[in-house]
Amino acid sequence: MAFVIKKILGSNVETVATKIRFALAQSRFNAEVTTPFGKVEIRKVRLNQKKDYCGNHPYACPVRAVKIPHQHRTNLEGADWVAFNDMVNDVLDEIGCHANVASSLCIIRKGAFRRTEYKGHKLGNGLDSEWDKDTEAEHYKDMRGKVSPRSEYPKDTPGIDCWRADGKDSRGYVPHEH
Repeated sequence: MAFVIKKILGSNVETVATKIRFALAQSRFNAEVTTPFGKVEIRKVRLNQKKDYCGNHPYACPVRAVKIPHQHRTNLEGADWVAFNDMVNDVLDEIGCHANVASSLCIIRKGAFRRTEYKGHKLGNGLDSEWDKDTEAEHYKDMRGKVSPRSEYPKDTPGIDCWRADGKDSRGYVPHEH
């Protein structure tokens, strides 16, 4: 999955890419950051350290008749992705620029307005869930030059909600429960 930052106004592609790389160096994530064709692409996003992993989903891990053991991986889970999205938005807010940011799963920013709430919905089987691609307009806020809030997301979503390696922005770890 690639994150694409495009339609950048108030800065340039190289400055945005450099600031994203700097934030990554201070974070618990690593990724490839490239600048093809006037946009910034972020690919191969992973955690720096392995942890239990069951999937990128909102809400608690689905309860299944057959227990599936968690794998120990560097893949991001739900709250990890929300934290990563916050990191990207924190960088863009700090620079003070407008940009459109999206992945194949979620819209993260529209111009000056960062997404501040992530919701999901249950799938047909009632066990699994997925993220809503977009959200209501009131959940996009212009936080340039202000202290940015951590984004909201469904209770019990697994992962760690902070992006900094030092954990200074953490609200806590949501453990896996089956």
